[in-house]
Amino acid sequence: MTARNWDNERFQLLQNREMAMPDEIIQYKKGVFTNDGQSDVDGFAEKLEKMARQIKEAGKITVYYGFHGTEEGKFSHAFDEGELEKSLRIAKEFPEAMMVQISSPTDSKIDYKAHDSHGHALFTWCDSENYIRANKCLPNIVG
Repeated sequence: MTARNWDNERFQLLQNREMAMPDEIIQYKKGVFTNDGQSDVDGFAEKLEKMARQIKEAGKITVYYGFHGTEEGKFSHAFDEGELEKSLRIAKEFPEAMMVQISSPTDSKIDYKAHDSHGHALFTWCDSENYIRANKCLPNIVG
């Protein structure tokens, strides 16, 4: 294989990886949703709008919010007051959402075990998808 072919194949692999890792909300069975990607609260609202119907169809759902995540889905920094208020305004579009403010993906307010059994959760922080998958927080839902 020539260096040029290797570079083309490598480029193709990277492009496929980016296509497989979209910046969106991912829906799983039992009404579980994760955030795949980085954005501010306004950017998340745009992603949320695209999945609004599916989230509403999930019925009563616990929404975890309150901080920005790293690309690994770990804690980056807390929402400021404006972001917290904006989150609650956005939530008014989802009357069956129970908003739970958390400080990190390890916050004791998150009952991963219950959600793994019964579902009905939206994990909003940036790249919560990566954190939940890497730490096997929901092994029966997020493989």
